[in-house]
Amino acid sequence: MEICDQDIKVHIKLIKPGDNEDNDLLANATIVICDCVEIHGWTISASQFTHRRFMEQIWIQPPRYKFGSLWK
Repeated sequence: MEICDQDIKVHIKLIKPGDNEDNDLLANATIVICDCVEIHGWTISASQFTHRRFMEQIWIQPPRYKFGSLWK
């Protein structure tokens, strides 16, 4: 099975400036692959550096969870 660009959908939920404790958080995202696999928990935050593909000061981070004092 080959996955092409049309098989991938990205849903982005913008975060209101006062609704988060981390002021850098701009949005949450979910990726849907072939209408059967959903990956929740992507975050889009403000950054000091320019993203090399989108040419904006954003940081896109995959899902993560806290395990003790570390993030995995």
